[in-house]
Amino acid sequence: MQTLDLDFFQGSHEITLRYWSSKWGNEWEPHKEELLQPINLVSDTGRASENFHPFIVLNDSEHSYAFAIPWSGNWNLRIARVPGSVQITLVSENPELIGISSHVQSGDWEEATKQLVREFRNMNYSSRIPKMKSEWNHWWPYEGSLINEEVFLRNARIAQECGIDVALLDSGWFGSGNWEDYRGNWDEINLERFPSGLSSLADKTRALGIEFGIWVEIESVGARSRVQIEHPDFMATRDGTTLETICLANPLAHQWAFDQLLHIITATNPIWIKFDFNRSPGLGCNHEDHGHTALNGHKKHIENFYRLLEQVRGRFPEITLENCSSGGLRNDYGVAQRVDYCFASDRDWPEHALSVFWAHSHFFPVETILGWCDSQWLGEQPNQEFSINSRGTEEHLEFIFAISLLGGFGISQRLEDFTLQQKNTLSKFLHIYKEAFRPRYQSNAEISYLSRQPERFEGGVRTVAFAIETYLHSPIIMIFQLSGASESTINYKVSDPDLVYDVHDLITGEHRKLLPSSGSLNLQIPITANTAHIYEISPDS
Repeated sequence: MQTLDLDFFQGSHEITLRYWSSKWGNEWEPHKEELLQPINLVSDTGRASENFHPFIVLNDSEHSYAFAIPWSGNWNLRIARVPGSVQITLVSENPELIGISSHVQSGDWEEATKQLVREFRNMNYSSRIPKMKSEWNHWWPYEGSLINEEVFLRNARIAQECGIDVALLDSGWFGSGNWEDYRGNWDEINLERFPSGLSSLADKTRALGIEFGIWVEIESVGARSRVQIEHPDFMATRDGTTLETICLANPLAHQWAFDQLLHIITATNPIWIKFDFNRSPGLGCNHEDHGHTALNGHKKHIENFYRLLEQVRGRFPEITLENCSSGGLRNDYGVAQRVDYCFASDRDWPEHALSVFWAHSHFFPVETILGWCDSQWLGEQPNQEFSINSRGTEEHLEFIFAISLLGGFGISQRLEDFTLQQKNTLSKFLHIYKEAFRPRYQSNAEISYLSRQPERFEGGVRTVAFAIETYLHSPIIMIFQLSGASESTINYKVSDPDLVYDVHDLITGEHRKLLPSSGSLNLQIPITANTAHIYEISPDS
């Protein structure tokens, strides 16, 4: 248990608490309230970002304080006013756990989150440059039922032609039926769909000039997996009931998991591994023959999951490691230290994607965030009805690809259905990503927020704006008009108000000159729903 007394809030009349709740497809739902009564936030499903994200912010008119829980399992956070201070009590299944915090003498709470991101960068990075590869992932338009060797290679060829770095094979490559039932049979290639085998598929992908990536859910065990029969001692159980996962606290299960990953890596030589986890193990395993007690099974599992990631990263540093976990339900500083990307959300229609990024990037470095926008779902999904053949597709593609520039660039769409013009649109935005955005993200870029958080279902602001800033490059202003937006003016404070500034539209290529007014550039945005504006701002030479 950790208890913190924040005595700098002494004498404050009003203290605001911000936190974000989380469920699948509803991540980063904002909450803001005055701290009058004690507030308890609890995550007890076995995944740190299910129920609530493990981050809070407190502020009054003079101080702001951000707090993060660097743990991927269960936690309980109590925030209460006590005489002379605010008290934060952190209880988790890891008794040694210490939160990470930042305090700034300012009522601007976003300054505290910026400082928190800097703290995370300091503890996370060595001298390595973030890889920031772009990806095409087969999942949403094909899932595990329609994907096969021919479909994958057709799309991989187009992805390469458009400039994407990696074609990633998501679930559906193993077992002989429903992928969920066969999780754990990682050595059983589905030869009906991939008759040449996985090694050959990876080689054929690279022969097209694009790198190969692959999905695994190494902890989960399906109902028809051989693991349950061949290694029943590997199974995590609670009170005798299976949790449908292996218990990584068991040294033999941990070694088995690493051996399975080693086999996949040796067979396919991937440049990217996507780690998924679609289970909620609750309080975890309490079977006492796995090298843990009845009380600390899930703690040991999480610690060995970290060690597994460290083993893969240490042996294969060139591989991009992605943490997915049902689209962002185990998304915290504990796992983020050990991977390259944390996936934002499975649901990704524009206003949701922008809402998630707005909050996600307050707490994570932008170079660690991976998101898609308007994936082409195979089944019906409310709010995601994207069709490559609908009217206005090219304009819509510009809009969603502009959103995809926020963090790592990824898409999950049927590229084989793209027209030449649509492929050219994708190529244009990948060029913008590689030339303008990736260098900034690789240079410790920070996000400044020029609007409040948009929210799902036409909530929150409708004009969303960010500034991407780094010492090595000129800033980029991104402005998005969602449905319901009105004519807006985005004000961006410049470093020298006496200069004329060149405003370069990265989408159209046009340049215009602007003089600051009251120290800011005033960017007028017309009323046009579902449009994006991207401006590089630099002093006029």
